[in-house]
Amino acid sequence: MRVLGYFGPAGTFTHQALLTIDDSGGVPFASVGEALDAVRQGHVDGVVVPIENSVEGGVSATLDKLVDGDPLVVTAEVVIPVEFGIYVRPGTTLDDVASVLTHGHAAAQCRDWLATMIPDAQVTEAGSTAGAAKEVADPASRSRIRRPATTPPSARGSRAGSTGSRSWPIPSRTIRVR
Repeated sequence: MRVLGYFGPAGTFTHQALLTIDDSGGVPFASVGEALDAVRQGHVDGVVVPIENSVEGGVSATLDKLVDGDPLVVTAEVVIPVEFGIYVRPGTTLDDVASVLTHGHAAAQCRDWLATMIPDAQVTEAGSTAGAAKEVADPASRSRIRRPATTPPSARGSRAGSTGSRSWPIPSRTIRVR
């Protein structure tokens, strides 16, 4: 049986891409480097990692890690639509948004919308959009950034969505993962 991994946690866009080619759920890895190294070390048979998006182009973390270490071969490509949104705790309005916790590529893909809709908000990078959503949704979070997060559609049914949070859609983009 083939074991695949992905740049995680569950709910990331790479997890979404993995689920289009394999329904086993896959093995999450905390970074692109860890995911690629897991293939090199034989812990998994392959991984899904982001390599390109429609706004920012190549994902440098992936490209750098592909050339760092034993050679790997790209065996497939998955192109998925990506939707972003601002998700906040209950009772928060868009005017209340003072900070955005998200992945750097997501912030870059949404920079025009953020600059127009919440120009004074501070953007802080997180490891993934799904991880940012989880952090923001947790009332016990010790994060200094407690309000909004951009998140993939899969996380909408998560705790963030079930606590009565609000969301504002951001224009769709695409991401290419290999």
